Amino acid sequence: MPAPEEGRPESEKIIRAIARGFDVLQAFRPTDNFLLHSQIVERTGLPGPTVTRILHTLQVLRYVSVYNCGKFYKLHPHVLSLGYPVLARYDIRQVARPFMQELADYCRATVALGVRDGSEMIYIERARDKTVVTAHPLDIGSRMPVATSAQGRAWLAGQPSWALEEIFADLSVSYSAEWPNVRKGIERALELYRAKGYVTSIGEWEAATNAVGAPVFLRDGTCLALTCGGPSHRIKPGMIEDLGRRTVDLGDCISRLDAGRQA
Repeated sequence: MPAPEEGRPESEKIIRAIARGFDVLQAFRPTDNFLLHSQIVERTGLPGPTVTRILHTLQVLRYVSVYNCGKFYKLHPHVLSLGYPVLARYDIRQVARPFMQELADYCRATVALGVRDGSEMIYIERARDKTVVTAHPLDIGSRMPVATSAQGRAWLAGQPSWALEEIFADLSVSYSAEWPNVRKGIERALELYRAKGYVTSIGEWEAATNAVGAPVFLRDGTCLALTCGGPSHRIKPGMIEDLGRRTVDLGDCISRLDAGRQA
């Protein structure tokens, strides 16, 4: 008799075919135009014939487009239908965006709201000053690490102390030998948060990028991360304290706007 579902290890409850399908979808990155079959095989680590069958299924379901007789693959816009219900749930971003744009224009950089996804943060909204020019701009759906980015540290700052050790245990697996130094960076950021209400990442996520961040608490208990940052030639050390205070104030404003919608 098969073991009861509730008695099985979590790994045995996974439907492998579905998991592999998502592995293939996640092989596509924002900077990709098209991918070859061989590139998808390399990125997923799946056997070539398996990738072929999955790609055919995704094509039939309109999640992948095929070009040049099956030589090139690209995500179909239909994929957006998977993410829209999630974004719609965070409708506070539409209320917050004009205020985010004001701060982005003030500092001539980028302001973003994000949520946690495992060891990464995902942008759900962003405002960018019109003078910001970059080859690969961060936009809605962009990802960055929890541990070293201001986005991630802002989210961590919003978590209860009893939950941090479990989160740190998960992150330590990703960073392995680097974890002790990475954890020290997080702890410095959390100390700053306790003192001033915001966190920083000064060249720790990317060498030429500086950012500040603060948690945003919604009325349903959700914690978002709000950040303001950009290249170090724009976000200079002397600006950090001012931008930190402004980011905290904006986060408080977003929380109040969200609470006011309940009335």
